[in-house]
Amino acid sequence: MDLPEFEGLSAGRTKPDVISVRLSSPSRASFLALLRWLPEGWDLEFYDQYYPSMSDPGAYVSVQRSGDLYVYWLGNHGWSADWQKQSPELLAAWMHLNTEPAGPFSTALKEVTVRKALRPWPGSR
Repeated sequence: MDLPEFEGLSAGRTKPDVISVRLSSPSRASFLALLRWLPEGWDLEFYDQYYPSMSDPGAYVSVQRSGDLYVYWLGNHGWSADWQKQSPELLAAWMHLNTEPAGPFSTALKEVTVRKALRPWPGSR
């Protein structure tokens, strides 16, 4: 399985079931296209630098698709949240927001990972 061409995104395979997607100048439309392409049974992973946390700011986000349904979960250093449903449009906007640094000590999102799901959503087909 290979990633199609999306504006502002370029892919490279790091392992047989892991695709590293580098971000050069992605738009929300690019992220939306990537989400709609996401195969069932695979994760799209990125780091949300804006997630507020008392102990360790930010959260790792994992997105999965089951048909037209999109779900995500968050986690970071010893905690994780339950799966939540979300529209692909809002997920794309969330990723796009993270392409700009949150502050002087933050790092903008420069890469997302697509891999075989390590923690499949319980409601997946």
